[in-house]
Amino acid sequence: MRYCFGLTLLFLLALNAFSQKSEIALTVSEQFVDAAIDAVLSKGEPPTVALKTNAGDANCREAVTLLRELNGVRSAVRFRDGKIIVPIAFRGTYRPPLIGCVDFSGTAEAVVEPQFDAEGQRVIARSKLTNVSLNGTGGIGGALMAKLMQSSIDEKINPVELIRLDKLSFLFPIQNTGALKLNAVGFRYSVQTGSVTFYIPYEFVRS
Repeated sequence: MRYCFGLTLLFLLALNAFSQKSEIALTVSEQFVDAAIDAVLSKGEPPTVALKTNAGDANCREAVTLLRELNGVRSAVRFRDGKIIVPIAFRGTYRPPLIGCVDFSGTAEAVVEPQFDAEGQRVIARSKLTNVSLNGTGGIGGALMAKLMQSSIDEKINPVELIRLDKLSFLFPIQNTGALKLNAVGFRYSVQTGSVTFYIPYEFVRS
């Protein structure tokens, strides 16, 4: 009797699940991101982004390399004033016309905007540079470098995958009736000082 009652209750819950939505909340702190950046920069070569698609001169690698810190600016991700802000320290080389290979370094700031990719079942993000300051140039050349760096970011980085939503899904096996799984149907996020929370509503579907 108890066994039959348990099966009946499970069946009713499964039917009811098709008309319900649940929401998962995932919070990420600045400390967690800082630890991840430390791990990336302390193991192997630091991330480098080419400024041009073609290889160009082998003796002048036109690229930007991420630094941990420069002039008091530390590469990080900061959650402030409702925005996801990314301060960046970098160095690189570039060959301007008629000048030759030039070494440069500086700092920049970018704003990251998360977006929901329903078809790919993932949260992606696009980064947009808001300013670039080159070291020791008094602002000269910053606009050109900002344009080159943004072009490289759009071509080689944007959009970046933040979360695979199917990896957060769970399967609920139901004997002789297949299984229920969670399908992400939306996305929103809220930025607090020091952290960001992603809210992902799911619906129950039969796999």
